Amino acid sequence: MKQKVLLSWSGGKDSALALHMLQKRDDFQVVGLLTTITEEYHR
Repeated sequence: MKQKVLLSWSGGKDSALALHMLQKRDDFQVVGLLTTITEEYHR
């Protein structure tokens, strides 16, 4: 059974690489991406 994972996502190259590496593994299932937004920075 795969371990379900929620990945903290910044949108940068490190996040993209982490997602790619997790998706290649047979023991993890990425079930969602978590990102933060702030009103101060308009994101």
